[in-house]
Amino acid sequence: MIRHIFVIGLLIADVCHAASESIPAFKVSDQELVDIVNKMRDLDENKAKKGQIVVDYQGHTFTRDATDNAPKKFFSKVDASLLRKPTYEQYLAMMNNFNRQTGIREPNVSANEEKQETSAFLSAVLQSKPWKALFDFFKSKGHPVATSDTSFRHWVGQLWFDHYSRARGQADTSGFEHIFIGEARIFF
Repeated sequence: MIRHIFVIGLLIADVCHAASESIPAFKVSDQELVDIVNKMRDLDENKAKKGQIVVDYQGHTFTRDATDNAPKKFFSKVDASLLRKPTYEQYLAMMNNFNRQTGIREPNVSANEEKQETSAFLSAVLQSKPWKALFDFFKSKGHPVATSDTSFRHWVGQLWFDHYSRARGQADTSGFEHIFIGEARIFF
């Protein structure tokens, strides 16, 4: 649940940073956030069931560390049937679009391939029940990103996939990569 709260918080906070757009105030209570996150979780037909994913946290690595304190794989078990669900399939298809090393320009594939994969992923995600509930929540609040399915899709696409620089002045990352793929700073 914490991850979902973080994601929703990120979505709401980052709307203010959308490319030179002026967004009106967005009033939402802590309880409303808890409620929409719980609703999204309940509606999620793609979520893993108990035992389908096993993680191995190992040692914590800090940003100042030059070595990884978690030498084994983070996921020690993943039920392969999860990866055949539409959103997971589209997510996996995009994996070659990213370079985990900061300061290295994206993408690793053609712009056309990246656009097609991103569009397919957005379609799969935005057609899911949790994201329809999130759209309805924003719409009920009169939020401008939810004036239409098209505006919502544009906003999520911009928030997640527009590139920006984290290192060496290169447009080397996106919000999606930072949160859902992971990045590493390679020490030379």
